[in-house]
Amino acid sequence: MYQLAAEFGIARQTVSEHLKRSGAAMRLRGIDERDRAEMVALRGEGWSYARLGERFGVDPTTVWRFLTGQ
Repeated sequence: MYQLAAEFGIARQTVSEHLKRSGAAMRLRGIDERDRAEMVALRGEGWSYARLGERFGVDPTTVWRFLTGQ
């Protein structure tokens, strides 16, 4: 979704909505627990949730939830 959003210059959420409406199979992608230490270290270096999301291929909110236990 991120690649399509960038290619077409639209928001990732817009891509998601188009795919859902078309009936495309969607896979849920989470964060592997083994990545937690690296995420915490990068966050400590000042990385934003958005940057971490790009690095790990997930939405920034997913990163925030993963790191804060929300």
